[in-house]
Amino acid sequence: MEDEEELDRGAELLTLMLTLSERAGNIARRIRKDDHLIELLTQKKEGDEANPRFVQDFKTLADVLIQETVRHFIGTQFPELAPHIKGEESAKFSNALGETVTVEVKSTKEETAEMLCKVLDGDQAAAEMLAEEVHRVVEIDRVNIGYVPIPPDLELPIEDLGIWIDPIDSTAEYIAGDPAGAPIPDPQAMAASGLHCVTILIGAYDRNTGTPVMGIVNQPFYSRNFDDQYVGRCCWGVCWGEVRIFSNPICDCDSQSKLIAISGSENPEIKTSLEEAGYTVCQAAGAGYKLYCVILGIAQAYILTRDSTFKWDTCGPQAILRAHGGDILIFSTLGEHNRSVRYTKNDVDEGVPDLMAQYCNRGGIVAYRSANTLCDIINALCEEVEDE
Repeated sequence: MEDEEELDRGAELLTLMLTLSERAGNIARRIRKDDHLIELLTQKKEGDEANPRFVQDFKTLADVLIQETVRHFIGTQFPELAPHIKGEESAKFSNALGETVTVEVKSTKEETAEMLCKVLDGDQAAAEMLAEEVHRVVEIDRVNIGYVPIPPDLELPIEDLGIWIDPIDSTAEYIAGDPAGAPIPDPQAMAASGLHCVTILIGAYDRNTGTPVMGIVNQPFYSRNFDDQYVGRCCWGVCWGEVRIFSNPICDCDSQSKLIAISGSENPEIKTSLEEAGYTVCQAAGAGYKLYCVILGIAQAYILTRDSTFKWDTCGPQAILRAHGGDILIFSTLGEHNRSVRYTKNDVDEGVPDLMAQYCNRGGIVAYRSANTLCDIINALCEEVEDE
C-alpha cells in the first residue's frame, strides 16, 4: 500500500513543479519590469561559478530567488527529495555594502521579506513585493500548459528521484531585456535573442540510473497581452517505464524545414557539413531555449560540440525529448556508442571543486526528437565525430 501511495504521488509532484515554474516566471517578470531593480541586483559571477564561454557571466537575485523558491516548496511538500535538489546558482548574494547574505525562502512571507531586505540594502518595499511573489500560490489552471491533462494516477519512484533547477537560462538576455517597441517573435520560428529566449528549467531524474524521467520548460516571456505585459507558456513531459506523456507541441517536427540550432561559437566545419547535408543552421541564445525549440519541432535538432552545457541545462528538456521518442546524446559518442547524457554520480567528478567543471556535459551534446533526424545527422557528421 505504501509503495502504491508513493507511486501515485507522481501527479502531485508534476503539478507542483508546473505551478512552481509559473511562480518562478512571475518573479522573473516582476523583477524585469523594474530596470532600477535589475541594475541593483545584477552581480558578476566570479571564479569557479563563471562559465568559461563568456567574458562575463552574471547572476541576479531573480536567479537565486527562483532557485531557492523551487527548492523550498518541493522540499516542504516532498521532504524525502529535499537533500537531492540541486541548482545552478550559489545561494549567497552580496549587497552593495559588501555584506554576504544567504538567500533562503522562509516559512512565512514576513520572514522572507526580512531576509530579502538585507540583500536589497534596506529597500523594504521591494523586499515585501518580492516576498509576496515568492509566497503567492499559483493554481494549475493558471499555467499555460496546453490541452493535455495531467494523468491522476501517474506512477513515479519519488524516493529515488533527484531534481535539477536552472532558474533563469539565458541570464544575459534577461538582464538586457527587449528594446522598447520590439515586435513579438513568431512563435513558430526561432528567435535569435531577447527575452523570448529566456527559460526556466526543472528536471527530475532517477538517482539509481541517472535517467531523466520528468521535465518542465517554462518560457516566461513568450508573448505580450493586450496590456503589453509579458505572459508565459510551459511544456512538460514524463518518460518512466512504459509511460510516455507530454504536453502538446505547437508544430509537427516532421513538417518543418531542416533546421538545426547551434550556438554562435560552433565549429565552422560542423556548420559546413550540416549545410552540405541540406540543413539550415540557426543561431539562438540560451541552451534551454534551443532545446525548447527542438521539443516544439521548430528545430529538428540542437548540436553543440563544446563542453558548455551543464546538468541543470539538460535534465528537464531531456526528459521531455525522451517522452517524444528523442533524447540528448553526448556528441563525442555519436555514431559509435550514442551515449545518452546521464545524471548519476558516476557522470560527475565529485573530487573536482569547480562547480562548472563538476557538472559539465563533457563531449558536447546532440538533442533530437526524431530518430530519422538522428540518423541523418550521424551520416552528415560521422567524419567530424571521428576527428573529435
